[in-house]
Amino acid sequence: MMELVEREPALQTLRLRLQSTSLCGHIVLVAGEAGVGKTSMLRALAATHGTVWWGACDALQTPHPLAPLLARDAQNPQPPVLFNHPFHLVRSPNRYGVPAFYELHLWVWEHNRDGIFNDWNPAVHCH
Repeated sequence: MMELVEREPALQTLRLRLQSTSLCGHIVLVAGEAGVGKTSMLRALAATHGTVWWGACDALQTPHPLAPLLARDAQNPQPPVLFNHPFHLVRSPNRYGVPAFYELHLWVWEHNRDGIFNDWNPAVHCH
């Protein structure tokens, strides 16, 4: 395997994220200019761990950046969970015109007297 130069802090951050996935899942975005070694770093990380899902652009077809989530959904019929609250499945066809997906509303920036995870907030009105 190729030696990675100046990647140990980033690799350590990714290792810590992978270790904590036994409690809950994580999505990690690795961004940077072309050619700086993103793929090499992720390959080095994946070689030392069990199952690692990742998405990438395929030059032969339209990119599917959510492919890892779709793969997760195919292998796990249970909805994702955040803070012990299951996500809600929005089936297709839907009003958005997109394939089925999971959603979970969180009222983080506005107080909701009915609870942070309630779909509707009676105090918020669209004008």
